[in-house]
Amino acid sequence: MTVVMVPVPEELVDEVRHYLMVLAGRGSSEGWSDESVERLYDQLDEPARAVVTSIARTIADGELATVTAIAEATGTSVRDVRGIVVEVAHRFRALKGPAMPILVLDPTDGPDADKGLDDDHRPIAMSDAGARIVLSVADRR
Repeated sequence: MTVVMVPVPEELVDEVRHYLMVLAGRGSSEGWSDESVERLYDQLDEPARAVVTSIARTIADGELATVTAIAEATGTSVRDVRGIVVEVAHRFRALKGPAMPILVLDPTDGPDADKGLDDDHRPIAMSDAGARIVLSVADRR
């Protein structure tokens, strides 16, 4: 793995951090396939499937997915939603796939940073392409 370090002027640190989080949140579906997501999806229990599918559906609908909104939509806790997002990323990597482009953004880095969002209202990011693949797999189940 190559590591690149770039100096950033102090006054631009927040903007660069925000930009990197947005890029990471968009993720990439390169290396994803229906088969790889299907293998991951089959490993998840029902609550995890519900959370991942709800995130994908929210993203595909062009809406902002937040930890609280997904918890309410799936009848689970915000703590469980945050844990499931981390679990899914780790499981996908264990399948030798690319990083699952799903993550919980820091409210100070996301698009709503100036709205004073607390930890439970952090946005969840997933690429549009990734959301479509997840929904395709979920619809076949």
